[in-house]
Amino acid sequence: MNDPRNIINYATGEAYGEPFQAFIRGQIYIEALLSEILQRSFKNPDALKSITTGFNAKVKVVRAIDRISPDMEDLLLQMNTIRNNLAHKLEFTLAFDTVYDLIRKAAKAKVDFSDDNIHLNKKYSNENYGVTGVIAEMMSNTFSQIIYENEDIFTHDDISRFLA
Repeated sequence: MNDPRNIINYATGEAYGEPFQAFIRGQIYIEALLSEILQRSFKNPDALKSITTGFNAKVKVVRAIDRISPDMEDLLLQMNTIRNNLAHKLEFTLAFDTVYDLIRKAAKAKVDFSDDNIHLNKKYSNENYGVTGVIAEMMSNTFSQIIYENEDIFTHDDISRFLA
């Protein structure tokens, strides 16, 4: 069986590796969280299923009901654009500049980082985190920020389970 960490981009001959996996997996978790917010925010959430099947639609509805800020919406929509490029464009590579722009958007969206240099100092961020580290920090902390901004619909047990 092929190791999924070694998926080859046949256009460039490079392995997608960990940055690719970290990005896709992070967005899957965030999308699951958005789905959970939708389920808990409406009396009849099943009525929304036909219009909230895609990531962008979920982001837009969660924003429309004021469960995320405009800056968070902007971040999530940009993440989805990058995810679509990763999934559908063989020539697309996940460059540090791309993920650094995202981490700066995350900071603007009030995503908290234990090391603010990750979004304040590009050189430091690249040297100390690199593409994979920035993605991992951004996805994890964005997920946490969305939960905390919606803690009125989640129990403490829910939050502990989600963050475990």
